Amino acid sequence: MHRGHRVPRLFLRELICTVSVVAYAAAPATALQIPTSFHAGFYGELTSRPLLDPGAGARSLLSVASVGEIRLDLGVRRPESTDSSGSLVGMLGASFQYNAWGGYPRQGGVFAGYQFFRAAEHGHEILAGLSTATSNARGEHVQYELSFGGRYSRGHPARGVLRLKVIVFRLPLFSRGVPKPPPLHLHWDTVDAGGVPANPRWPGVRGRNVDRMCRFSYAQMSETPLLIYRPECDSTGLATLNQPISPRTANHEGLSCGVKNVEPVIRGHVNWFVVNQTGRLRWQGYNSGATGDRDFDLFLEAPDLVTDGNVSANRAQKELRDDPKRDALIELEFNGEETAGLFSAQHGGELWSPLIRLPQLSAENAEYVEQNEKADRLFRDRLAVVTGLLGLDGQHDFHTELHPVFAFAIDVSHELQNRYAHAWLVLVRNMGNEGECSAGELPWVTRDSTRYVLEVPWKSGADSVVVDADSSPFGFIARRMATLRVEVERARAVRLVADLPRPIRTDSAGIVYGTLRLRWFHHGRPLPSDSGQVRPAGVYQARRPDRDKHDFEPVHVGAFPQARPLCFTLALADTVRRDSASSPRPRPQTVLRDRPTTAPTVSGEASCSGAGSRSAP
Repeated sequence: MHRGHRVPRLFLRELICTVSVVAYAAAPATALQIPTSFHAGFYGELTSRPLLDPGAGARSLLSVASVGEIRLDLGVRRPESTDSSGSLVGMLGASFQYNAWGGYPRQGGVFAGYQFFRAAEHGHEILAGLSTATSNARGEHVQYELSFGGRYSRGHPARGVLRLKVIVFRLPLFSRGVPKPPPLHLHWDTVDAGGVPANPRWPGVRGRNVDRMCRFSYAQMSETPLLIYRPECDSTGLATLNQPISPRTANHEGLSCGVKNVEPVIRGHVNWFVVNQTGRLRWQGYNSGATGDRDFDLFLEAPDLVTDGNVSANRAQKELRDDPKRDALIELEFNGEETAGLFSAQHGGELWSPLIRLPQLSAENAEYVEQNEKADRLFRDRLAVVTGLLGLDGQHDFHTELHPVFAFAIDVSHELQNRYAHAWLVLVRNMGNEGECSAGELPWVTRDSTRYVLEVPWKSGADSVVVDADSSPFGFIARRMATLRVEVERARAVRLVADLPRPIRTDSAGIVYGTLRLRWFHHGRPLPSDSGQVRPAGVYQARRPDRDKHDFEPVHVGAFPQARPLCFTLALADTVRRDSASSPRPRPQTVLRDRPTTAPTVSGEASCSGAGSRSAP
């Protein structure tokens, strides 16, 4: 019995089903960390015998290591002919596709598979064909297939069928919409003396799943991956993506990062621009070992920037189990081998010792635990001013982080025996990396080219300050002489202004580090430090390497000269030019991919004896 004139009506009804909204889910990577993703969605099918014979069904798709797809189809269609009372034919098929060309948002491949059908007809067929697909930032993934199959029905060869399938994968039906105003549109009220936005906030982000709201993905149409996301998430368009150009450019061919260029699963970093954040610190640890990324990891109180990725990650940390501000912390990261591992305690001060030693120790070394405990006591609940690249870590649930940290000033006065003495650990550098799941070194592009500014906040209740230059050791690492100027701006800040190379190449790296010693006064009377307000550290549990962290390729430390002592100058602050907080122009973070050369031999060391201090009037 043939269907005749009823075909077009059924075709239109079933074609509507192909645009239905269906679930999308992400499957975890296997134990071998092979990047995979799982999709589920409806499809519509048109066949050639008879023409426009429609079918409908559901498909699941498993992408394997960016180059292959395993698919499972379940559906029904009207039979070509039947000798029974049945009106539908059930289909169950499996196929494998090799992605032969392209990448997101367009791809193409060849596939082969097997399909079993039973009902009014029953039999099987072998399939082969071509496939192409398109996707967009809202999460739709539409795949088109043209296939031909040799069919066997009731054990006898039947006519082959040419078919066209349209498969639609879309966002979840009950997903929350994007709130207004845009959740990732950064707001700030002030900027520091270097023009860096201070204490920014994401009004619509706190505790929310930003990936679900924004559907981050990327296009690999050229060497540099292009970030794509819902335009309702950020009207500025300033976000960029930093991840390896392709799986082959990442360590282990991207398996540790889950880098994919067929299914646009982001495993790198979605970055905005450099910001300045003030808050209290928590020490997380140094991630060493064969599976570690050699980063110093800390937490910083920044409640206006946390996502649900931060909340879930922080609640899993044993160190934060009893911390009342656990849900208000974001992560800080900077590589130890390209910073403190190159420093000298003689030049930067003894308080740097635990950070200098940790990159030189393995996690199995007994001293490793000892130095981690010292670092925890040094940083726990300490006030810090941190300048770093603000972004979301796609490898770890899009939690907010400042990575890399370019500069910081940390109040470590509690380490001094004199309660009227104040000490700040200081770091200023012009570039840093975001780990293996990135494409290279990132420069800190400042407003004034080679002028890098960091501000130590003015102490509440003080009317003057003395910079104790004789007991403030500083060092620098750069291919040319660096300079440091310490300025006092009354009632606002003690400002450190470093002159470093302009970061146009990997070889132009420059770092200034040290310990700034201050004495604060009110009407001539010294003010004590606030160390008594610090919450006790309690029992510290040594942190072992995080196996979930991605591997990290060693830093080319040959590009860094040896540390040298640095003499700094003291002065009252000049008039500071400040950009309007309402219309600043953040600088782009262009990746530096050039290969470093061997560092030149450094000879001669300057002496910092005789440097004086000056107090604010």
